[in-house]
Formats: sequence, structure tokens, C-alpha cells
Amino acid sequence: MIAGIINGYYRTGTTIIYHILQESNPEIPIIYEPHAPSVYEALSRGQVRIDTIHPLHKIPIYRPYFMVEKGVLEEYLRVAKPRSVYTEEKVKEAVQTILPFHSSKKKVIIQSNQLHPVLHEVSKTFKIRYVHIVRDPAEVFYSHLGSWISVKRMLQESLLKVSPNLLAIVWSHYGKSGVFELRYLRGVAKRRGWLNGSKDYIEDFLRVYTNFNYLAYEQIERGKRGMLVKFEELVRNPTVLKKLARTFRLRVDEKLATLLDPSKAFSCPKRLREKIRKRCKGEVKRMLEELGYVL
Repeated sequence: MIAGIINGYYRTGTTIIYHILQESNPEIPIIYEPHAPSVYEALSRGQVRIDTIHPLHKIPIYRPYFMVEKGVLEEYLRVAKPRSVYTEEKVKEAVQTILPFHSSKKKVIIQSNQLHPVLHEVSKTFKIRYVHIVRDPAEVFYSHLGSWISVKRMLQESLLKVSPNLLAIVWSHYGKSGVFELRYLRGVAKRRGWLNGSKDYIEDFLRVYTNFNYLAYEQIERGKRGMLVKFEELVRNPTVLKKLARTFRLRVDEKLATLLDPSKAFSCPKRLREKIRKRCKGEVKRMLEELGYVL
């Protein structure tokens, strides 16, 4: 049965937290992003196995799907409605997608990057607690340089130095949904009136990122099931990670906790950070400060 949810916007550190907790609790399936279209597609096409290593994350993210009963995985593949993000009118699809795991005889934790607007409703359905992870937006923007292809990564780094805004435009128009679903998320943000029509894609990113996280924060504030955790605190203070784990009655292997490397967590160049800081104003600045970030 589902015993909890760990959620966060893309590139906020959810994968490394997933990895630490999964390796620390090898008997408990922590289902990696069952709401993600790319994960569902890889599983439904039979492209992955229990030991398949993801090229970007360098870890076996699909293993938990093979730890649950075969019928549970088959039902998930039959009924799932994966989305880049679930808005309030799609909460039933968010629930339907993970409902098969609730029938497992094993304790299951869900790790998602797509539930920010519906965390309260989904957790209420299963009567469980959830944690939402937030991260410094400058670090999130910089970590979008996520290519596992070295040449492509070098080109991204070069373009970042010349024009961060141009790089954000490239991200938004790459592939089906943009890098880490940015194009899709911008579409949702535009329909909600979060974007101001400017051609500044860095500012657009900040508006998208801040508003989605603020939705999660508002749900936590009005309910008793959620907890907001800053990724920076997880890196700097081991007791915060242990507190997160205790929320779901999980253990933390102290050796694995050292994978939270400050040199990787705090690597955004100062020049880029300053460009982002200048764009943090008005409502975006206010919401970021309530989330715990003064840029």
C-alpha cells in the first residue's frame, strides 16, 4: 500500500533523495516518477529492466517497478495517465495513475515531480503524508544543463555564458515538451496568467518555478499532511534528511547520505545568479521569500 509521497519540481534534488532512501531501504519500493510520461513510456515499451541504468541519473531508477507484484505493474501500465504536471481538474488522473500501487502487499512510497497543484487532494485520497522539496531557483535553472552527452553539455555551458536567455529559449523548444518539460509547464503557466508576455525566458522560468512551488506551499499551510523541505538544508544538515525519512518510517544509511555533495548542490555561477536575482521582483520575490529564499 502507498505510505507516503515525496514530491518536488524538476531538478530540485528529488532523484538523489530517492536514491539515498531506496538504497537505505532496499526492501521498500520507492516508485520513481510513476506520473512522468518518459518513465511510463520506457516501461510500457519494454525498453527497461530491473537493472537498467538511466543515462542521465546513472542509477537504476526502474528497479522499484519490478519489486512490486507483477500484477501491480501490469495494472499500472494499463490505467496510468502520465502528465508533466497535474492541474486541479486532473486530480483523478493523478490518483488513478498510482492507485495500482496501493493494492501492493508491500509498503510503497511514491516519488513524483508532477503533483505540485494537487498534493493535498492526492494525499487525502490515500490518507498519507507528503513532503515537498524546494530548491534555490538559481541552482534549479543551472541544473537544467543536464545532458549526459559531454559535447552537448560543453555547448550548453558555452551558450550559458553568452546568453542565458537564449539557452532558456532553446530548452523551451527542445523535443516534445522542452528540457524537463519546460515548454509544457510554460503552457500551463500561461493559461493561469502567471506569465507577463515578455520575451525574457529566464523571467518566465522564475515565474513558472515559483508559482508551482507556491501552490504546494499553500496546500501545506492549510493542511496537516504536508511538510516543506529545502534541498539546501538536506545537504547541510544530516538531521533534516533523517527527519524526512522518519516521516515515512524509513532509514538513512549515513554513508549514502554523503552523496549529498555541496560542491554539486551549490554550483551556480555567480554571474548567472546575479542575472536571476535581478529578475526576482514583485510577486515572484514575495513568494520566493515565503518559500525561504531571499535572492
